[in-house]
Amino acid sequence: MNLNFQELRRKFESLALKQQEAAASPDLDDRRKQNNQQESNKIHISNQRYHRNKFENAKIEEFFLFSTLGTGTFGRVRQVKWKRDPHGEVYALKMLKKTEIVRLNQVDHIKSEKTILQKTKYPFLVSM
Repeated sequence: MNLNFQELRRKFESLALKQQEAAASPDLDDRRKQNNQQESNKIHISNQRYHRNKFENAKIEEFFLFSTLGTGTFGRVRQVKWKRDPHGEVYALKMLKKTEIVRLNQVDHIKSEKTILQKTKYPFLVSM
């Protein structure tokens, strides 16, 4: 399934709207909804800080590379483990060919993709 950025943005907005409608349902009282939202925000913010700082200056040599999860025009996505991770969590690492991105004038699209992933907060999508 190959979607362009406009389709992805529409899907994300649709999902966000559904989440807002579900949160506004009359079966939960306002206080409970507010507490749930606050807890959700705390977890998301702490996860963002942890992951952003954790890999901020990481180099490819700091990862164990495993199988390829997918390939595309500009590179591939590999399954990796960070050598310094005490929990041994498995991550997906997107490896891009910068020369191809520049050659095909796709720099703005790649930046847009990164921005969308940074702003997306959905349990079944990768966040940055």
